[in-house]
Amino acid sequence: MDWTALRDRFRRAPLRPPPAPWRHLPVQKMGGITDVGFGTPSRVEGLTAPDLLLVASSTGTGVFDCVTGQRVARDHEEIHPDNSVHHLHL
Repeated sequence: MDWTALRDRFRRAPLRPPPAPWRHLPVQKMGGITDVGFGTPSRVEGLTAPDLLLVASSTGTGVFDCVTGQRVARDHEEIHPDNSVHHLHL
């Protein structure tokens, strides 16, 4: 299947602000993502855990605040496939 026409159509589409209640947040680029997940309901440093996104990649682990789009924690330790549990220290 040739995706050229569809790709060109998306590239020509005008950029608009997202509809309410959505809003644009800063972009966080990351590669080599292996796992993602949200927290369970509890309080962590003024944030509700469901607002936190844990992202594991080949270069470490990050925690992002989904309300602001900001990274709130980063661990550069590599996660090896033989590790069954990885602890991130906030």
